[in-house]
Amino acid sequence: MRVRGEFCVMSEEGGYIDLTGGGSVYCINENQMREARRLAREDSESGPRIAAALGHVKHALTRNEQAALAFVLIEELLQSHSSGAAV
Repeated sequence: MRVRGEFCVMSEEGGYIDLTGGGSVYCINENQMREARRLAREDSESGPRIAAALGHVKHALTRNEQAALAFVLIEELLQSHSSGAAV
């Protein structure tokens, strides 16, 4: 879902919270973000793998490269979802 071409989080009340003030990217529902945090911080199997990958990315990439990677990952997930490929 796109909202005015901004990066935003959809609030539980249905409104949108702008995160960056620009850029043509997608919105993330607060529930999706909450579940992602839970998976990364509390899940005994996924948490350590996510932490290791995040640590590597933070060490190996600049801040701009990290942002580019995040957007590319979101785009790839969107494309694999729309093509019917397993995620």
